[in-house]
Amino acid sequence: MRPTSRIPLESIKPELFWKFVERQVSGCWKWVGQQEGSKGRRRRPGKGVRLAYGVYECRDRRYRAHRVSYELTHGQDTAQGKFVCHRCDYPLCVNPEHLFLGTAKTNTADMVTKGRASPGKQGGRPKGRRNRLQGRVTSTEMDAIRRAYDEESITYRELGKRHGLSADYVGRIIRSS
Repeated sequence: MRPTSRIPLESIKPELFWKFVERQVSGCWKWVGQQEGSKGRRRRPGKGVRLAYGVYECRDRRYRAHRVSYELTHGQDTAQGKFVCHRCDYPLCVNPEHLFLGTAKTNTADMVTKGRASPGKQGGRPKGRRNRLQGRVTSTEMDAIRRAYDEESITYRELGKRHGLSADYVGRIIRSS
């Protein structure tokens, strides 16, 4: 998403904003207020939404919750062509320690470094929940999948269920050895 207009910090009541935050064991601070999908559609919390970002409304305008969190904590204006990126790769996280300022280029580099870019020539963003999860399969996990397939009499589907992957993707992993 491209950077939005300046957030009116003077009109935001921090105590009200932080009421919509639930601290997780992982260290992430989950936004439990209003959410929207990556294409700007409004979502209700807890509806199993992919790529959902938290949204905070102020003065009849909508702002991404992680941007508000960053500005409230660091006091920096994020509208000057900067992105607020997640170190934790969790779009609903508003923990200021998990957020950093970057450009479109640094955000893409971060995605590639973390192995979230699709394996195609375009190097674009993975699409859908399944691919996002599959982008996180490490070489160690791939080796474990191959070993289990060689040593056990197990199907691609059973291996996929075990590792949270599609049978098709498991087959691609096994054939790519």
